[in-house]
Amino acid sequence: MVNKVIEKVKYVREKYPNLFKEFNAFKKIMDFGGNEKTLKPGEIPETFACGAGRSSIHLNSKGNIQLCAISESCGFPSFGNILNNSLEKVMSTKIAKLSSISPAPTPKFCSVSCKNFFFCGGCIARGYNKFLKEKENCSWGQKFYN
Repeated sequence: MVNKVIEKVKYVREKYPNLFKEFNAFKKIMDFGGNEKTLKPGEIPETFACGAGRSSIHLNSKGNIQLCAISESCGFPSFGNILNNSLEKVMSTKIAKLSSISPAPTPKFCSVSCKNFFFCGGCIARGYNKFLKEKENCSWGQKFYN
């Protein structure tokens, strides 16, 4: 199994030698006024808790690009597969675009009285997980993922 993973990593590195350079082109966000803003290295707007889907993405051993390393276990859909599609096509999918503009569940968008507030803790993947289970009780998920 380990050898298969190593071979796939080599394949991805050979096929996409500029993968991370290309990803920098997607470091643009839209604010809620519809204005585009380019993020500076290391910059994360205060409404976002982490850079998942914005300044970083997760590439698994099968070639799937995901929001982050825990997103798959939280039920968050993959953006797509770079073994089957170009990075540009994967990053232009609806879920990838939505992830790049939706803020994490933070006090600005969630009530601290929500029973899941501390579970979600500003994490898009964990917030999405709770939204899938409790749609009617998740105002954050209803606003951004419904």
